[in-house]
Amino acid sequence: MANDSASDLTISSEPISSEEVVRAAWEEAPDRLADLAGSLTDAHNAWHEHSINLVASHNVMSPRAKAILCSDLVENISSGAIGSRPHTGTVLLDRVETMLVETAKKLWGVPYVEYRAPSGNLANALFMLGAMDRGDRVIGLPERYGGHYSYSDSFASERSLEWTNIPCYGDDIPEINLELLADEVDRVRPKWLMVGSATSMFPYPLREMSEIARGVGARIFFDGAHFLGLSAGGQFQDPLAEGATVMTGSTQKTLPGPVGGMVLMRDEDVAERVIKKTDAFISNYNNNRCAALVVTLAEMMAFGKEYAAKVVSNAQALARALDAEGFQVQGGDRGFTTSHVVVVDLRTVMDSTAAIRDLETARISCSKAGWPATYPDRPGLRLGASACTRRGMGDDDMKQVARLLRRVLLDREEPAVVRRDVQEMASGFTGVHFCF
Repeated sequence: MANDSASDLTISSEPISSEEVVRAAWEEAPDRLADLAGSLTDAHNAWHEHSINLVASHNVMSPRAKAILCSDLVENISSGAIGSRPHTGTVLLDRVETMLVETAKKLWGVPYVEYRAPSGNLANALFMLGAMDRGDRVIGLPERYGGHYSYSDSFASERSLEWTNIPCYGDDIPEINLELLADEVDRVRPKWLMVGSATSMFPYPLREMSEIARGVGARIFFDGAHFLGLSAGGQFQDPLAEGATVMTGSTQKTLPGPVGGMVLMRDEDVAERVIKKTDAFISNYNNNRCAALVVTLAEMMAFGKEYAAKVVSNAQALARALDAEGFQVQGGDRGFTTSHVVVVDLRTVMDSTAAIRDLETARISCSKAGWPATYPDRPGLRLGASACTRRGMGDDDMKQVARLLRRVLLDREEPAVVRRDVQEMASGFTGVHFCF
């Protein structure tokens, strides 16, 4: 049913294939190459301007923050850190990035912030490579139950960590077995407990975990990649207030800023090691991103509580509407979700790869999802409400979105036909809300 996504991109009226793109890169026609890059970028932007974005890791930057990304900061890169840069002309930049640090401290209630990571994944890396020693014992969330590979596999291997899985249960909604966890912590005596997931719909029992960890002198790391904006707005949970020593996160997911990562820390010894490692690993970084992030954090100070509450409300409205339309939505007995994430089981409907392809043809973006019973397969959809919320959609609009998904996936209506209605709906939500 779905068309090849490459053939859906057009320049003027002529389709451009992936083969033509590769050929252009090798041709002796650099002006053609430059024109093609600009045209494809314009086509990509137009595609998204006339689509519905349900990707849980996406959001929408404000025009004011986006404008800073195109400022002279994009080329006048100043390496180093605040107050210790190797060249002059950076006094005003230091003041901008000091605002970033101080605003982040205020929003999340921590004394230490590392803000130079180019992504949330690399924020995890900077924490693990900085705060941990080779051979440290760690008890962490396994991938089957939502643990991210960046700390459960790749970076753990780089540090030769002695890894033990957090005891979990639940085929659909992951749960931590606190009784077994207490036994494992007492047996292993780890330095760190590591928790957090990209598909969390319900909070973790961090207060109880913190009490267990303190019994052996361990500390808690929380991967908040998806939840920085929600926690800053008082939704989902506040990991740093509930016992976590460190929270990392992405700055472009529920926090609607430019792509990047942060490490938020409560303890001085951890902060010293992480910042020192960042100094060693990251020389140049995107100062324009940091300045744009100041605007995003200011927006969160002004509108964060209203915005985060609306994100959760929209996610719940979307889940209820999808359930009413006949989809099997995870977590129904618990109200479906308390975060921005909704997970839909497609096993009785169609293959998830075909589903996201058909939705893409209809101009609805999303990603595949799995849960413990299906690991490592991902036979469902992960849907997020952040980008739609930032565009101004509300609970009633989520009902319309659910109907559009039903038409494509349950009614098996031609995606190109549904696309016209998707584009018409998207055209009514072109502004950015909860911003200056």
